[in-house]
Amino acid sequence: MANRYTPLNLPANPRAMPQDYQNKITYFDGISTYTTKQHTKKMTNYFENYDIDDDDVRMKVFVQSLTGHVKTWFRALPANSIKIHKLFIRPS
Repeated sequence: MANRYTPLNLPANPRAMPQDYQNKITYFDGISTYTTKQHTKKMTNYFENYDIDDDDVRMKVFVQSLTGHVKTWFRALPANSIKIHKLFIRPS
């Protein structure tokens, strides 16, 4: 798996990414007034609107939404330091 996902422990054979997701997601650079909470909510809405249920795919798309210094920070995190089941917890 490419180093861009290093903090995540993804399976060796992940599912395919959604078609044209790059043009449908909101990007987060950490500079604008757009907050991390707002970004997480927008990403969760995207996953729900497009019926993306696989956690590995959700995380791969989320990582792709990070830009600039936020992406640099993310890639510098230790390998396997983020547990997927703790992120994007679905409401009951």
